[in-house]
Amino acid sequence: MIVKFYKNLKVISCKKCNYNRKEKIEMDDIVKACLRIIHKAPEKEQAHSPEVLKAVAYHEAGHAIITALMPTQDKVHQISIIPRGRAGGYTLSLPQNDKSYSSKTEMLEEINSLLAGRVAEKLVLNDISTGASNDIQR
Repeated sequence: MIVKFYKNLKVISCKKCNYNRKEKIEMDDIVKACLRIIHKAPEKEQAHSPEVLKAVAYHEAGHAIITALMPTQDKVHQISIIPRGRAGGYTLSLPQNDKSYSSKTEMLEEINSLLAGRVAEKLVLNDISTGASNDIQR
């Protein structure tokens, strides 16, 4: 599985580099390729209404704001409201270091961050959606 990931990473990075007429692959090309593999390509057939995109935007903003306020959580790297795979959007935090265990504080702060999307929807839109179902499972 890891070998396939690296092979895909190399191929997508090369294609991006070639498309942009660059002579060599840069770190930005690799990061974009990695995100494309992890989150899949955006779904072109899915056209979401402005109301759905607004709900997703508030949901992801809730995650991002609370994650930024939690001292033990990793910094937010990227936020997207573009549907990818089964996800309506995502908030991506990149780990600062490899964690093999978590403290109680870290786990509680992660729960706060995961539930913040649902709270943001309720506060701003006075309604909740199925967007938080994966957050609750995690």
